[in-house]
Amino acid sequence: IFFRMMQFNTKAVWLVVTMAVGMASGHGTVVYPPPRNGVDRDLPPWNGPVPQPPLDVESATGWCPVPGPDGKVSGRNGQSCFWFSNGCALGCDRCDGTSRGPIPMSGDPHYHRKFNLCNTTTKVATICDPKLRTVNTGAECGADDDWYYYSPWRA
Repeated sequence: IFFRMMQFNTKAVWLVVTMAVGMASGHGTVVYPPPRNGVDRDLPPWNGPVPQPPLDVESATGWCPVPGPDGKVSGRNGQSCFWFSNGCALGCDRCDGTSRGPIPMSGDPHYHRKFNLCNTTTKVATICDPKLRTVNTGAECGADDDWYYYSPWRA
């Protein structure tokens, strides 16, 4: 009887796990070992607990909070969750630090679905195979709806 109960419990656990995988949605961050790009984790204000309310560090979302050893939210990851660089695109000599990448589903005319940030024709996407892309895979390479065509990861 014990083994039958154990077998049933194992099957039930696997059923719950498989169902939960389909429902999982979110973002994560590496907490341990400390991320290499968390170079500011030893500097204030990120080397301590996240203040309540959080300080405005360039924006209200200037924190990458993680659980602290004292049960409170800590800033000890520094700004490692902000791994991206604004204003980087194929053909640009450097990132401008302010331009936002494509925002495909926005109807706002201030946001572009696809744009050549540096107005160059010398650098184009080389990763065009949909099997090698993780987003916008149904778009033909370079087409109007290939919103991420000028994104750095398409080099």
